[in-house]
Amino acid sequence: MARPDVIDEITRHFGSQVLVLSVDARRTHDGATPSGFEITTHGGRRGTGIDAVAWAREAADRGVGEILLNSIDADGTREGFDIEMIKAVRAAVQVPLIASGERGRPSISRPP
Repeated sequence: MARPDVIDEITRHFGSQVLVLSVDARRTHDGATPSGFEITTHGGRRGTGIDAVAWAREAADRGVGEILLNSIDADGTREGFDIEMIKAVRAAVQVPLIASGERGRPSISRPP
């Protein structure tokens, strides 16, 4: 985010398969971002005001090979993944998406 051109430099020299972008994001409740999800830094303690879905889309367009998406809100809660965040990013990018942030219990129903 501070220097997005580094993505272009890495993928130009080494290829997109070597670059996994790690995104820490949380929900915004004040309409601060169009998607309702904001990039955070410092282990989720600082918001950036940058829309997480838009950043994921830009990074994918720049050539990242995969995105590791960590929901700060779900991290450590044992309540399951933030499915809404995952769906929003999945709809915006075509690169593989790795969900992170919690896996305490299944987030989606499984057939019996």
